[in-house]
Amino acid sequence: YNCSKTDPVTGEKVIIDPNPVKRAEAARDQSGGIFGAITQNKSQNTFEFSTSNVLWRATLKSLDFLPLLNADYSGGIIIYDWYSQTNNPKEQIKISVQFLNNDLIGLVNFKGSIAGSSFSLDNIKTNIQGDIDSIEVNKYIYTHISTKGILQKKAFIGLLGIKDENVNFTSNLNIDFNEKRPKIVAVSDLHYANLKALNISKNDIQLAGKLDLNFEGDSIDNFIGYAKFYKGNLKGETSSLDFDSLTLASSIQNGIKKITLSSEDIKASITGKFNIINLPSSVQYFMQRYFPTYINAPKNAPTNQDFTFQIKTNYFEPYLRLFKKEISGFNNLTLEGSLNSAKQNISLVSSIPFASWDSYLIKNGKITSTGTKDSVHVNIIAAAINITDSTQFLQPNISVHSSNDHSNFSVFALSKSALEEIMLKGMIQTYNDGISI
Repeated sequence: YNCSKTDPVTGEKVIIDPNPVKRAEAARDQSGGIFGAITQNKSQNTFEFSTSNVLWRATLKSLDFLPLLNADYSGGIIIYDWYSQTNNPKEQIKISVQFLNNDLIGLVNFKGSIAGSSFSLDNIKTNIQGDIDSIEVNKYIYTHISTKGILQKKAFIGLLGIKDENVNFTSNLNIDFNEKRPKIVAVSDLHYANLKALNISKNDIQLAGKLDLNFEGDSIDNFIGYAKFYKGNLKGETSSLDFDSLTLASSIQNGIKKITLSSEDIKASITGKFNIINLPSSVQYFMQRYFPTYINAPKNAPTNQDFTFQIKTNYFEPYLRLFKKEISGFNNLTLEGSLNSAKQNISLVSSIPFASWDSYLIKNGKITSTGTKDSVHVNIIAAAINITDSTQFLQPNISVHSSNDHSNFSVFALSKSALEEIMLKGMIQTYNDGISI
C-alpha cells in the first residue's frame, strides 16, 4: 500500500511509496538527490535553481529522496530520517538542516556539476565545479562567483573566486573532515571591495588586503583558531589608511571561551561562558528593564551568559574619521565590563582621555555603571564636558539612577560663564510620546 504527505513546498498531497529503496530509486531516475545514481559507482548531476525562497526550496528538492521526518518553516528546521544505500546497508546518513537567518540571503541563481564515485565519505572522490551567476546577500546582488575543487579522503581542496563590479576576491580553500570538527585553512586575496555598494557601510569606503584562515569548528560557538587580515588598506573619500594586520582568534579551555581582536591600534577581548548569537539580546534584556518604552524585550531571555570584556585603543582616531569626519579623539581609551544572566547583574567602567563628536566633548572622563535586572546606576566625572561650542562644564559629577522609564539624576559642575556653579537634582519620566522633567 502507499501513504501520502503534504508537500512542504507546494502544499499538494504527494503519494509516498513505503519502501525507502524504491523512493530513492525513483528520485535517482528523475535526476533527484545530491549524490546522483546511488546504485552505480559513477555519478553525474547538473542542477540549477532560482526561486524567491531559494534555500528552503532547494534543500527540500535536493534531498527529496531522503525520508522526511519534519519540516518546520516557521522554525527554519528540516529533519530527515536515517538512510542507507541498497548495496551498503551498514553505512547510514541522517541529515538535519537549520536556517539561522531568512533575511540575509535572497535570490540565488546557481549552475554546477558534481562528478565522482562512491557514497561513503571515506572513499568518495568527487570533482565539484560551479558558477553562481547571482546571489543576493544583505540586499546586494553578487555576480560572477565560481568554485572548483575535489572532494576525496574526507577533505575538500579547491578555489573560490568572486569577480563582481564591487568586490574582487580569490581564495585557495582546504576543508578537512577527518577530525570530529571540520578544519578550514584558506589563503585569500581581497583585491577590492566597495563597502558602501555592498551595504556594509553607509560611507564611501574601499577595503583591500590579504586574508589567512586557520580554524576548526562546525558552528560559530565552537570556532577555535584564527582569522588574520593583513597588508590591509582602507580608503575613504578624503584619506587612505594602511594597517599591518587585524587578527580574530578564539580558544576554549575547560569550558571557558575567549575571543580576541587585536591590531596595533586596538585590542579587545571577551572571556567566559556565552553564546555569541545571544550577546546582543543579553544586553537588550537589561536595557529594556530600564527603558521599556524605547527598548523592546528580546524574544527569548538569555541564559548561561557569564562573561567579562575589555577594549583598549591606541591611536584609533584615523579609523573613526574614515566613517565620521566629525569625530576626533578616542585614543588610549579603556573600557571593561561584565554580564551575568544567572545573577542578573551588569557592569561597565570606561576611561576616556579625550573624545569629541560635533559640539560634544569630554576630557579626562571616567564612566562607571552597575545594574541589576530592575535598575541601573551611572556616574560620570570628568575634567571638562562641552554640550555646545560655547557651553563648557568644569569638573562635572553626574549621577543617574534609572528603572522602568523613571530616572533620578543629580548634576554638579563649575563653569567660567555667568553660571559659576551648578547644583541640580531632578527626575525624568519617559513616555511613548515624550518625557516629563
